[in-house]
Amino acid sequence: MKKTSVAIQCLMQFFYGLQESSYNNNPSEKKPDIEELYTAVQEIHAEKPLPVTDELQHESLLPQLREYQKKAVAWMLNQEKREDNREGQLHPLFVEFKTLDGKVLYYNKYGGIIVDKKPTVVTMTPGGILADEMGLGKTVEVLSCLLLNPRQNLPQWTLNFHALTSANIKRNQNIEEIEFQCICGTTEFIGNEIQCEFCGIWLHYDCIDCDEDLNICSFLCPHCQVGSDPIPSGATLIVTPMSIHHQWLEEIKKHLQKGSVKVFVYEGVNKQSYVHPCKLASFDIVVTTYQTLCKELNYVDLPHSIGKKFRQPKRFMTVPSPLVAVQWWRICLDEAQMVECTSTKTAEMASRLTALNRWCVTGTPIQKNIDDLYGLFLFLEVDPYWVQEWWNKLLYKPYLHGIKEPLFKAIASVLWRTAKKDVLNQINIPCQTERIDLLSFIPVEEHFYRRQYGECSKDAMKQLSKYRGNTTKLSDIDRKILSRILQPLVKLRQACCHPQAVRGEFQYMNKETMSMEELLESLIKKGTIECEETHRQAISTRHGLAGISIINDQLADAVNYYRDVLSVISEHEKYLRVDNLQLLHCYHNLHEILQLKSDGISHSLEDDKLPKKADDIRNKLTSKQMCIVKEESDNWMKIKNKIEDLEKQFEDPEWWSKTIDLIEDQNKSEALLGKIHDELESVDKDKASFIDHISTLTGLKYIVHNKLMAFTSARTKFLNCLKKHNGRLPTSSEINEAVSCCIRPKSFQLLTCSMCILRKEIEEYETCVYSVNKIGILFFDYAKTDHDQVLMRRYGNWGSGKLETLLKCIANFIPFLYRENKDLDEQSAINLKLFELYRKEYPLMNKLVLSLREQVRVYDEISMCMTRLRLPYPGEKRDKDSINVILPHECSSIETQLKFDKKQADNNLKYKLGQLFYLQNLAKKTDTDNSSPTQCIICFEALKTEWAVLMCGHFYCLSCMDLLVKRSVNYVKCATCRHTTHHNDINHVSTVSKNEISGLRIKGSHSTKVSTIVRCLMKMRLEDPTAKALVFSTWQSVLDIIGKALACNDIKYCLLTSAKKEAQKNLYQFKNDSDVVALLLPVHSGCNGLNLIEATHVILTEPILNPAQELQAIGRVHRIGQKKPTVIHRFFIKSTIEERMHAMLSNVKKNTPVTDRHDTTLTTADLFTLFGETPCREVIPEDDVLAENSTSIPTTPSVRSEIQQRCAMAALSRLSESVIIHPDLSLNNSATNSETTSESNQPDYSLPGSTTLN
Repeated sequence: MKKTSVAIQCLMQFFYGLQESSYNNNPSEKKPDIEELYTAVQEIHAEKPLPVTDELQHESLLPQLREYQKKAVAWMLNQEKREDNREGQLHPLFVEFKTLDGKVLYYNKYGGIIVDKKPTVVTMTPGGILADEMGLGKTVEVLSCLLLNPRQNLPQWTLNFHALTSANIKRNQNIEEIEFQCICGTTEFIGNEIQCEFCGIWLHYDCIDCDEDLNICSFLCPHCQVGSDPIPSGATLIVTPMSIHHQWLEEIKKHLQKGSVKVFVYEGVNKQSYVHPCKLASFDIVVTTYQTLCKELNYVDLPHSIGKKFRQPKRFMTVPSPLVAVQWWRICLDEAQMVECTSTKTAEMASRLTALNRWCVTGTPIQKNIDDLYGLFLFLEVDPYWVQEWWNKLLYKPYLHGIKEPLFKAIASVLWRTAKKDVLNQINIPCQTERIDLLSFIPVEEHFYRRQYGECSKDAMKQLSKYRGNTTKLSDIDRKILSRILQPLVKLRQACCHPQAVRGEFQYMNKETMSMEELLESLIKKGTIECEETHRQAISTRHGLAGISIINDQLADAVNYYRDVLSVISEHEKYLRVDNLQLLHCYHNLHEILQLKSDGISHSLEDDKLPKKADDIRNKLTSKQMCIVKEESDNWMKIKNKIEDLEKQFEDPEWWSKTIDLIEDQNKSEALLGKIHDELESVDKDKASFIDHISTLTGLKYIVHNKLMAFTSARTKFLNCLKKHNGRLPTSSEINEAVSCCIRPKSFQLLTCSMCILRKEIEEYETCVYSVNKIGILFFDYAKTDHDQVLMRRYGNWGSGKLETLLKCIANFIPFLYRENKDLDEQSAINLKLFELYRKEYPLMNKLVLSLREQVRVYDEISMCMTRLRLPYPGEKRDKDSINVILPHECSSIETQLKFDKKQADNNLKYKLGQLFYLQNLAKKTDTDNSSPTQCIICFEALKTEWAVLMCGHFYCLSCMDLLVKRSVNYVKCATCRHTTHHNDINHVSTVSKNEISGLRIKGSHSTKVSTIVRCLMKMRLEDPTAKALVFSTWQSVLDIIGKALACNDIKYCLLTSAKKEAQKNLYQFKNDSDVVALLLPVHSGCNGLNLIEATHVILTEPILNPAQELQAIGRVHRIGQKKPTVIHRFFIKSTIEERMHAMLSNVKKNTPVTDRHDTTLTTADLFTLFGETPCREVIPEDDVLAENSTSIPTTPSVRSEIQQRCAMAALSRLSESVIIHPDLSLNNSATNSETTSESNQPDYSLPGSTTLN
């Protein structure tokens, strides 16, 4: 703001007390109440009711309008026909004041401006927001308004264009001089062309999509047409989501008399090319989609090529969007909440369109917060509130601080709302009930969820740490940052649906969905790998402590650490693989210390076997690699022997030269050279340096001769180099040379060792065999060492090389020579066969080279693994590569760190082993006679279908475990090994299938939620063979998994996809095919606008965070035309993030109808709440694992059973049959019903084993 304006503001505040209201420093006092807003709007409309007459029922409208629909149509007509009653009113940004001399002035307190002329409000664009609740017939109301208020007094135009004929060509200029630039890209004259009146270019008349019966005053090319004034039109442009595009066409056909309106479907420039604006203007209704609108923005403001010089002339004209060239009588945005985000391309394109009436049609104009209305005000051009600054300062912020009237009046001037609860007596829609099923994970799913919760909660808290202590709205956070913050929440929500739906955890299977048995097998493999990694960490810390002890001359302690390593390895060798290099390190260094025979070191009977054990490991590692080298060498020798046998038959290496001479004698050189050029086009990348040199047969001879010599030389060099290494072990000097050169170089690779030379030779040979080239992509300059390096990138293919291609071309001409040449034909075939074998030989040679290089690495690893921590030698400088060299002053801190790491690794290993034992016990299945695979260690009773597992891996029957728990405090000691296990870590194993619990058996092994959905549909179909259901989910992957489960159980379903034609086909099949049971829909697109009254059940797979989307989903079945009662099914997994989400969202709507939606925008505080509490059987973070001698920690009390009270919500909770409902989950029936449905009138769709809340 300018200094002058600031000074004026200070003066006006001092003398007149006029100042801008500031809310920045004051906290918000008013929580947005959306229902209060709707009520206020209805009261304002009720103060001035509009007359409702029979004239509102148009003769072309087939359905009879209900009373509330007539009121809505009357309001819409009033909005379009009324004169702005605000004309002459003072602009909201200004206030009137009088000076001391009585002069009236007008002051803008927001900008510090004073004017003497009264600033009045800008005339409001006719239109508004039709916000009747879902299912009340907004489509019919819009069609009625369209029929009752067509545009009058449209200007009449006459056809006038210049046709390009031979007559006017002669009269004007030559045809070559005519500037011709058509949409089609051709410049041919067909005798039916048309000229632009403004720029003068010519186009084909057939390409401009212009009918002769159109009224056009003068023809303009597409660019000139878009740049001129919009064409006045009586057409209504209806913009819809892709999913309901076809539905609008069906509704128009269904509700309007045939021939009463002309309808055109506009699909965009990219599909329909150029549609003349006059053609669009001639229709009554033009229907398009938001997706088309978004793409059309790319065809706006395109430059006109006339008058611009291009290096290459343009063949065809870039086609601009015709939508902006029409002055629409009316624009109607159906499901207008899709333009509430003003930064999207769709919203920007919608604002660019010209219209006399603007309408937003949506049943949920407010998705999350009242601030969502700003995007609709921007499209409606409501002055001055379409500027976000004025929207916030004049309406939104005052409302948040209790000044509600300005906002209510502004919204009432453009919004009409009818709620279902107010017109139930008119619509006669059957009641709707809501059922909530609380489900329990099966053991393998619960274990997977616990793992995910441990990782996700840690990640979420890390992401949210910067927002601790405030309640920042998630909508105010940058989109990329928000995506990272919400990712842990998304993963947990997906884990509640199906483990395979969690992105990044499993490779998604296109054909088959992962069964629970496959999930268990995968978790066991993953658990084993984690245990082995932790096992290696535990051993490495002991090795480090032993090295520190040797440095401190505490040899007895070092021996104890090494023997502790052997003890740990011996303890876990049955179920964990041992790292041979770590074992070799232990044997070698322990033997070295024992050889010193220091005092205080105790000896054992196994000490004398240490050298032999170390040698056995060395031989095992080296012999394994030697076998690999021997195998690769044998494979190569097989094909090498074939090549040598074939080379003995190759007697005439000059066959190609003789063939070229014959071709030259018979004057066929041009044909051969042309053939060679064509063949090399796809092989030679350096065409200028190779192909261009083959212009004569002499040049061809020269190039073939040189390449043959290069090939022979490269092959000979490589074979000689390979002969030096193959068949023998590398020497110590070769190993040391390779280590310092390329395996572990200190600064950069010298590429001078025998391994590097061998690699270089095989690469040179490769360029002769295949079509491979090199290019330098990065240059390194090492100034200190005077070395320069260029990083080379090799590119090419594994097809025939250039030399082989040339020889093939020459050989192919032998049959076309005048006389027979059997010798040349035979020799050429042998030579080409040799090259084919050379190409097959190279991969085997390359494998052999790699195995030789790996053999050197093995010897280096054996040498490295025997080193330990040490002090630097006298005069030695420690560098970054000397990781085992430490300084004397570092010994104490490193020892402390290693002891801490040892303790943490031991605890982690203990915990991970317990999890692994639990999973392995889950994998045990009962036999066909229901006998247990094992017995309880205490009472020797058979472990029939359920037992408990301790972290040590021993298992007991539930009765004995109950006894052990009752006699212990916080920790249980194993009766076999005396290993302690915390109550929270006692695992419960159950092999009882859910199919056996419920009365409905399903095929396949599915997740808890997917199985429940399948059973729900099966039970629904048993109760009512004609019933259909909608299944909603946020993620397409979950819908795919559900679909495969339905197909596995012979339940026919349809999937709503993003493809337009396929979506229409599936919707038609769902509505008309009685065998189709379910329609699977994604929440983001499937809940908007669709009329699916054929379904009577709605299944919400997971909680929906956006309450407006949830209402939209429910509204697909609970709407006008529905004849049957409808049921909403919600499925939540107990003791998971879903239960917390539902409780959090329920608290917002508690004790209020569903339509009374308050501000439900999530904040960072809500996320803290979701991740802050400990879930049932939470995974203990690795950093917080309890030590063995830790003090007892109070456990979380349980509400289900005595066992659970003592085990602190451990897995034994499944023993209890009773269920206690969380108080926050006690919900009443959905408020969309006016009366409560009795159980006698509704079939029971609750599932056995689940908790149903009505």
